[in-house]
Amino acid sequence: MTCNDVRQHWMLYLDSEGDPELHFHISDHLGMCPECAEWFARQERFERLVTEHLRDGPADEELWSRVLRRGGLVQGRLAGRRQWLVWGRGRALAAIGLAAAVVTLLVVLRSTPQSAAANDLTRLTVDCHERHLRGLSSVEFLSQDDRAITRYLRQHVSFPVNEPPKEKGFSVQGAGVCHWARTPVAYMAGRVQEEPVSIFVLARDSLDTFSHMRDRLLEEGGRYRCRERNYQMVSAMTPENVVVVVGSAAPGTLEQLLNAYVGSPTEVR
Repeated sequence: MTCNDVRQHWMLYLDSEGDPELHFHISDHLGMCPECAEWFARQERFERLVTEHLRDGPADEELWSRVLRRGGLVQGRLAGRRQWLVWGRGRALAAIGLAAAVVTLLVVLRSTPQSAAANDLTRLTVDCHERHLRGLSSVEFLSQDDRAITRYLRQHVSFPVNEPPKEKGFSVQGAGVCHWARTPVAYMAGRVQEEPVSIFVLARDSLDTFSHMRDRLLEEGGRYRCRERNYQMVSAMTPENVVVVVGSAAPGTLEQLLNAYVGSPTEVR
C-alpha cells in the first residue's frame, strides 16, 4: 500500500474495524514508514484529546453548529462512535477536520507525549493471528514437534525462546519469525481445547519501540490482560522477553499457557 492508501483508512485502523487483511497491510506499512507512523500517532492524539476535553462539558447542538459553521462544514451522518462531516460538494471529510476545528475554536488542547498507536503491539499480534487463522498468510515452519519448533526459532532470533507449553494443552502446529517496526518477533501457532492460539515472543528491550504495551505492562506490574476485536490477550514481561498469548480461548486458559511458557526454559538438544 502507498502512503496515501494507508492514510485514507486511518479511522478504520484506529477503530479496529474493517477487513483484517487491510489491517495487516496498514500495520506492515507503518512498521516500515516512520512518516506514516508519526502521522497516525498525531491523528489518534487529536481524537483522544478532543474526546477528553469535550467530556468536560456538554457538546450541545449550539456548540456543534458553531464548530461546523466556522469550519465551513455541514453536519453529516454518524459512523460508529465517530462524527463524520461532509463538504458542501459532497466529499467526506475525515474526523481530523472536526478535531482541528474544535482545537482552533476552543483552544483546549495541551501538549502531551506522542502516542505510539501506530506501533501498538496488541493490534499487530491480533492481525498476525487472524491472518494465519483465515489463511491469508502461511506459517513459516510447519511442525508438531515441540523441540523442532524451539530449535527453529532459536536459530532465527537472538533472544531466548522457550519450548511450547504442551503441559497446559497447547498443541503446536508451526512457528516463524516476523518483523514489526524492524523488530524481530518469534511466534508459535497452535491450538488449546480446539481453539486457535498464538504465542508471540520478543526481546524485552523491544518495548522501547512498542511503548503502548510497555506502559500497560508497567502500570499492571508486568502482566496485562485485554480484549482486542474478537480475541482475548494476555501479556507478560520477563527479565529477557515480552510474551503475548492471543486466542479465542477463555482468559484463564490463556493465563495458564502464559504462566507455563514463562517458567524455567527447557534445554533443547
